[in-house]
Formats: sequence, C-alpha cells, structure tokens
Amino acid sequence: KGDNHTLFVTSPPILFVPLNGQSQYDHSDFTPIASVIADYGAFVVHKDSPYQSMTDLVDALKKDPKAASIVGTSSPGSMDHMQFVSAVQKAGVDAKELKYITAQDGAGMSMLLGKKADVYSTGVGEAAEQARAGKVRVLAITAPERMKGDTVKDFPTLKEQGIDDEFTVWRGFMGPPGMSESAVKYYEEKIKEMMEKDSWKSIRDSYGWTDNFMGHQEFKDYLDAQYKEMEALLDDIGLGDK
Repeated sequence: KGDNHTLFVTSPPILFVPLNGQSQYDHSDFTPIASVIADYGAFVVHKDSPYQSMTDLVDALKKDPKAASIVGTSSPGSMDHMQFVSAVQKAGVDAKELKYITAQDGAGMSMLLGKKADVYSTGVGEAAEQARAGKVRVLAITAPERMKGDTVKDFPTLKEQGIDDEFTVWRGFMGPPGMSESAVKYYEEKIKEMMEKDSWKSIRDSYGWTDNFMGHQEFKDYLDAQYKEMEALLDDIGLGDK
C-alpha cells in the first residue's frame, strides 16, 4: 500500500477472476493509472471445419448448445470463455449449456489443430499466425470494425454477420492502493508520451494492437462500468460469485 514505485500490467481477468470467486481482490483494490491498448477476441476453427461462418456455428448451437466444443486457455468464467458467451448469447444461444473446455496449459491451438476441439476462443494475434499458414479459419473477431494489416483485414466482425456484440481485450497499467496523486499523474503523462513515440507505434502495429489511451479517472470509470457488465454476464450463465 502507498508504494509509488511499483506498477503492473493488467487486463480483463482482473474483473473476471474475483467475480467468479477465485480472488478476494478486484480492480477497486488497486490504483488505475492508464489504459494503453485494445486487443480483440477471435473465434477460430480448423480449416476442415464444417463451419464456414459465425452464422453457421450459431445456427448449430441454437439447435444444440453442445453441438460444438469450445476451447480456451482461461478458466470457465474468465476471458476466453466469456468473450464467446457474450457473442453467442447476443445471437440467441443458450450460453449456460455450452461445452467449454479449458486448456490452461496453453494448448488451445494444439487441441484445435489436432481436432480435439471444434472452436478456439482466443486473441486476434494468436489466430493470425495460424490463419496466415492456412491451417485455421477465423469465423469472427470481436472488434467494432475490421482491422487493418495483412491477414487480419480478412477477419470478419461479429457485427457484419448480424451479431450486435463487441468485446475489447483492454490492457493497461495499475498500481498499489494509496499511491500519491502526483505519482499517478507522473506515470499517466509518461505513458501518454511513450504512446506518441515511433518505437511504440512499431511494436503496437506488429502485434495488431489499437491505441486505447485512458487516463486515471477515465480508466477508473471504465473499469467500474465493465465490472457491472461482466457481473451481469456471469450471473446470466450461473457462474457469478459476488
């Protein structure tokens, strides 16, 4: 508490993990400093999959929510699971009945390529590498519009397939509770300066990230709103613990 010299990088699991009962601490126990980037989810199938589009997959899941197995590298109730739940629930699927498999050892893509799972819920960056190699097909991404760049520009959004949903995998900096206002302001300004440098832009573009800067107060308000949204989503499928 009160340490002005320790920061950490965080993302949506700081909301999901306490909401599904795996931690006593949530985002409000820390000091938001700045949001930096937005990344997006991707729903991927093997190149030989019968599902040619997100519409095909949703139609199958509407008839039988267990028609396809969904693998992710996060635990049930965390990011990979919930970005998929958010999408298909908006499309009218009974998300409580989905067959979700967790591969927390990072073997999600291996399971998909080995045809041990039908759909992989992951990030755009990981999907792009195998899509470029022609081994998988990306059914949809959770971005509000198509992304720019080789390979990723070919990934269709949920919205263009009639599913009114988007899911931002934000990443930003936080610090311990009780940081001084001057320290928070200092780091906020330094992060903003960093994001204006060509070296940052080169790295950002190489990963397919989008700048998503929010200062301390805006980031705090965003996290509070996201927490409520995720809490409702988890409650809908019976995984809420708060």
